Amino acid sequence: ASEDDTMLYKGNLVWKTGAAIVPPETVTGQPRFFFQAVPEDKVVKNRMHVDIRPEKGTDVATLRDQLIKRGATVLWEGQEGPHTWLTMADPEGNEFCV
Repeated sequence: ASEDDTMLYKGNLVWKTGAAIVPPETVTGQPRFFFQAVPEDKVVKNRMHVDIRPEKGTDVATLRDQLIKRGATVLWEGQEGPHTWLTMADPEGNEFCV
């Protein structure tokens, strides 16, 4: 990641384009909501989507295949710095990331 991709927030180095909220007692395996800025406007429903992480012992490819079997489709693959993700859609077109 370049210096332009990050900023200091309360003394911590963070991504400029996103922020996460976690439970007060950060425990591995707890749900996390991550809010990410995007460059384009979107004027239809679904301005927020859920990020799904594989359970411990499951890789992204396995989770992707399980979600496809349940009706999801892969829309595109993304990357920011060392982080990669898949943007997918459920059968109704609601987007989420893995």
